[in-house]
Amino acid sequence: MTTNRLSTTAMTPFFKHTLPLALACLLLTGCYYKTDSAPGTWARGADLSWLSEMEHDAMFDYDCIDSLRALGMNAVRLRVWVNHCTGWSNKADMLSLARRAAEHGQRLMIDIHYSDFFADPNHQDIPEAWLGYDYELLREAVREHTLDVLNSLKEAGIRPEWVQIGNETPNGMLWPVARLLDKEDNSNGCWDRYAGLTAVGYRAAKEVFPDIVVIVHVDNAYERRDWFWRAMYEHGGRWDMIGLSHYPMMSAWNGWRTWQEMNRLAEENIRRLIRDWHCPVMVAEIGMFADDSLSAVVMEDFVRRASAIDSCAGIFYWEPECYGGWRPAEYVPLGWGGYDMGAFTPEGRPSEVMRILLRSDRLQRDSADVGEQMLDMLNEQGLSLLVYNDSTLFTHADRGVQDLLTLIADHPDRLRGAVVADKVIGKAAAALMAAGGVREVHTNIICTPARRLLEAEGIPVFAREEVPEILNRDRSAMCPIDAQLTRAETVAECVEILRNMPPRP
Repeated sequence: MTTNRLSTTAMTPFFKHTLPLALACLLLTGCYYKTDSAPGTWARGADLSWLSEMEHDAMFDYDCIDSLRALGMNAVRLRVWVNHCTGWSNKADMLSLARRAAEHGQRLMIDIHYSDFFADPNHQDIPEAWLGYDYELLREAVREHTLDVLNSLKEAGIRPEWVQIGNETPNGMLWPVARLLDKEDNSNGCWDRYAGLTAVGYRAAKEVFPDIVVIVHVDNAYERRDWFWRAMYEHGGRWDMIGLSHYPMMSAWNGWRTWQEMNRLAEENIRRLIRDWHCPVMVAEIGMFADDSLSAVVMEDFVRRASAIDSCAGIFYWEPECYGGWRPAEYVPLGWGGYDMGAFTPEGRPSEVMRILLRSDRLQRDSADVGEQMLDMLNEQGLSLLVYNDSTLFTHADRGVQDLLTLIADHPDRLRGAVVADKVIGKAAAALMAAGGVREVHTNIICTPARRLLEAEGIPVFAREEVPEILNRDRSAMCPIDAQLTRAETVAECVEILRNMPPRP
C-alpha cells in the first residue's frame, strides 16, 4: 500500500509546528475516521486478522479490503494477542490493519484474546509475560492490556464500535486461575474470578471509549447455556452484547447434527438470549467449507434466519480471505494444514458464500416483525389463522386445517407469497401451507415433522415452541389427521393423502 507523505523539508516553519498540534487537538476533540454505515446498523463483517500475513506471502495482487467493501462489507473484526513469537496479530499488526479498515469506512470490532495464541474453549493460556501472576496481578494485567490496546486505536483516530473481552470463553479465561470447569466438567469454583476479570475489562474499555459495545463471546451458537449467563450475571460479570460462533457444517464438532438443525437451533438460541438477557446478539464468527457446493445454501438459510431477528446485530465471517491451502506461520511448527473454511475461490476472489453475506440486510425483518405482531393478535383475539399478503390482512376462525383447505380451494392467491400466523401447526397444516406457496410461517407451537417439512421447501419457520407431535383435543393421542401422514415424507405425498381422506362430518 502506498501513502502520500508530506516532506518536512518542504514545510514552512508554521506548518512544521502547527500541523502536529492541530492533529493532536483534532484527536483530543474526537475526530475519528468516518464509517460507511452508522453504528447499530446490520453488520456485514469479516475477521481479516490474517490479511497482513497473507499479503506478506504475496497471496493478493489487489486491495482485499477495498474489494470486499465494494461487495457490501461494512465491518471488520481483528484479533489481538499479547505477544506471539511471529509478531502477527500482536498490537502493532492489529493497529496497522485497523487503520486500513478505518480508511475504507469500516466499523471495527477488536477481539482481545488475553493470550499469546488462539484462545478458545480448549485453550485459554496465560501469556508468557504474565506467568506466575496471582488473581490480583492478572486483574491489573487485564486492565492495563485493555487500556493499551484501545488507547493505541484512539491515538490513531480510530473508534472501534465493539470490543470482545476474551474469545470463546464458556470455560473462563487465563487458565488455571479463572478456569470454570476441570477436564471432567466439574466446577472449579472460579466464577468470581472469571466474572471479575470480565468486569475489569469492561470498565477499562468504557474508560477509553464510554460508548463502546462490550461483548462476551462463546462458541456453539446452537447450544443453550442458560447456566453460563445466569452465573455470569450473579457473579458480577458485565456485558452489553452477546457474541456467538457458528460453524453449522462442522458436524463432528456439533454432535453430528445436520446443518439444517444447526441453523434452526442457532436461530432459536439467538432469540432466546435476546429475550432472556435483554441485549443484542452478534454472530461474531461463522464459517462454511470452502470446497462444498452446499455452503452457499447453508449461508443463504442462516442469513435469512439471522437477519429476521430484530436484535441480531449482524454476522462476521471468520478469515474468509483464506484460499489455496495457505497457512499462517503459527501453523507450521504445529503441523497444521491450511484453513479450509475460507470464503474465497481458488483464484483468490470472494466466493458466492461471501457475496451472500455481503448482500444481506435487515430489509428481511419487516415480514418477521409483521408475523410476530400477527401471532400476538391471533392469541389476543381468539382467531385460528392470519394471512398477510400484498399489504392486506385476512383473518380466519375455523377449526383445524379447514381454513387452509378453504383458502387453497377458493382463494389460492392469498396464500401464495404470504406471511402466515397459526396457533398450532401440525404436519397436515404445514403440508397445506407449503403447497399453497406461503413465504414465511409464525406459530406458537409446531411439531418437529411439520417444521422439517416446511424447511425442506425453503420456508422460514418462527416457532415459540417445538414439540415431537401435535396431540388431539383431549391430549390422549396424536392428532388423527397427522397420524395418517406419519409415513409421508414430502409435501406432495401429504397433500395426496389429505385429498383422499373422507370429509369430516
